[in-house]
Amino acid sequence: MRLNSNVRLYSDDLLRINQAIDFIHKSYPDKINTLQIAIEVEINERKLRAGIKKITHLNVEQYIAKVRVEKAKLLLEENRAPLKWIAKHTGFRDQSYFGKVFKKFTAMTPEQYRVFILNEEQGLSFNSSPSASRFVTA
Repeated sequence: MRLNSNVRLYSDDLLRINQAIDFIHKSYPDKINTLQIAIEVEINERKLRAGIKKITHLNVEQYIAKVRVEKAKLLLEENRAPLKWIAKHTGFRDQSYFGKVFKKFTAMTPEQYRVFILNEEQGLSFNSSPSASRFVTA
C-alpha cells in the first residue's frame, strides 16, 4: 500500500500498525508518544505515523487523545468519580487539559456530558443543546 511518494507500507507494516493501535488501547492511561509506540511494535516512526493516519484518519497524537476521551466517556457514564480522577486515570496531564480535549472531540465539557447522560438515563431530553438548562420529558 502506497500512501504518498515517500511512504510505502507492506503487509508486515500494517500488522505492526495494528499492533500499535492495540498498544494505544492498552496503554492509554500512561504517558505514551509516537517514538515509544514505534519502539514497542518495531516500526519506524514515519511508517507508524503514515499508517495510523491511513487507518484512523487521525494523526498519532489525535488518535491517542480520541481513545482517552472514549475511555473517559465510559467513566463519566459509569460513576460519579471527580473529573480530576477521571483525567488522571485516562492519561490526561491535568483536569484543565482533559476538559479542553474532551470538548474538542464531543462539543461538550465533561460536566455537560455527565449531565447529558444522566438526563438521558432518566428519560429527559434537552430542548435545544446539551448545555441548555431547560428539559422536556421524552
